[in-house]
Amino acid sequence: MIDSESRWLLPAFALVLSACGSGPREVASAPPAAAPAPLQPEAAQPAPVQPSAARPAATPSPGTASPAEAAQGARQLTLEEALRAALESNPDLATVRQGEKVSEAALAAARTYPYNPKLSVDVRPFTLDRNGDTEQVLVSTALLQEFELAGQGGHRRRAGEAEVDIARLRTLEEELRVMASTARSYFTAAYRRQARELDESLARLQEDVLGIVQRRFQAGLAGIADVTLARLESQTARQAAQLSRARAESALLDLRKALAPGIEGPVEPSIDLETLVGRGRIEVPGGPEAVASSRPDVRAAEAEVRAADARADLASASRVPNVTAGPVFEKDETGTLFLGIEAEVPIPILDTGGPAARERQANAERTREALRQARIKARADASAAMSRYEDAWRAASQSSSIMAGGLEAQVGSVRDLYAAGQTDILKVYLAQANLLKARTNHLEALYELALAAVDLGASAALPPDVLYNSTVPAR
Repeated sequence: MIDSESRWLLPAFALVLSACGSGPREVASAPPAAAPAPLQPEAAQPAPVQPSAARPAATPSPGTASPAEAAQGARQLTLEEALRAALESNPDLATVRQGEKVSEAALAAARTYPYNPKLSVDVRPFTLDRNGDTEQVLVSTALLQEFELAGQGGHRRRAGEAEVDIARLRTLEEELRVMASTARSYFTAAYRRQARELDESLARLQEDVLGIVQRRFQAGLAGIADVTLARLESQTARQAAQLSRARAESALLDLRKALAPGIEGPVEPSIDLETLVGRGRIEVPGGPEAVASSRPDVRAAEAEVRAADARADLASASRVPNVTAGPVFEKDETGTLFLGIEAEVPIPILDTGGPAARERQANAERTREALRQARIKARADASAAMSRYEDAWRAASQSSSIMAGGLEAQVGSVRDLYAAGQTDILKVYLAQANLLKARTNHLEALYELALAAVDLGASAALPPDVLYNSTVPAR
């Protein structure tokens, strides 16, 4: 049977996700660039115009709720709170957990000897001989007990203990699945929120650009093709922002569905995906072979092999007939007393038990093949999850380096050129739009890192000593 130490499998996954961030963390970054004020017609432009902060086009600070969300009073939810709520209230998980009680009750039954003593009493108070005379009362009593001679009880206990292990490991497997699903919903909601903020900022920026191009057209400084192109870009950006808002709302609905009924009302992930890189890389001990051996599904398959072997041994042992024996007492009509032993043994002529034993042996072979396939699948899953995480970590780290490598400064240099009269304001807006696109690409890399970490935790079932501290309980 598995002991209580095996319960690290469940919090281990939570620890992987905690490495991805259990709450927001401030990340130093350059202040967002403000949108420049509309440009006057170049023919009448007296001096370079400094960018105005009246309508900023840059994205809001990542990880902060918008004023509309703050007004709605959405609860800021950490990853640990989301996982705890899912573990406590998931209906499928609650059903699976009941299987442990069933298997434990079955084990208690297997530990109980299945045969009770049998007492037979034969009393014949009215006895007449051939002459019609009354004789003494005939009394016959036997106390019989059925005995197993081939140790069948030990095989039943082995099967019951293996079934308990299977039920507990299947529960751990379902808990890991629930945690992975909840974490994906949580990170998706955080990603959709930050993507919505970036898309809304880009839509505002493109709207400002359209206004500038229209005024330049009125001043004879731009052609109709420029206006048409700017209008198309503005409409496309507004459409993308609307779609992004719908996706953000849908992601929040999915998150609330994953948490219900554990957490009611509006919720908002408190994590900033930027913290995923800042918390460090997750190190996985051993290769896919070592990782796969600790997975609950593989260990459950091993327990199924033990249970099948125990049942096969039980079927073979059952071919040895049970003996029923016990003392017998009898007093006949003449008053003569008899005391002895009675024994009964079935003769295995019609049913030798061979077909049942062969069926159990075939089932044991099937479970061994299932175990081999489970190990192959586990190694493939772990290898793919490790590779995906390595690629995602590399991409996110490179993206973070690019974002920290002076993009803000480059946008500032374009603004300086505009202030010096060496470029027009459209170039400033174009630089800011490219900065927003770079932030969007960076957010995509962070989101892929989050999903890769979820897959790594679900596929590898890592022990807690190689991860980060977490307070997520196993139950």
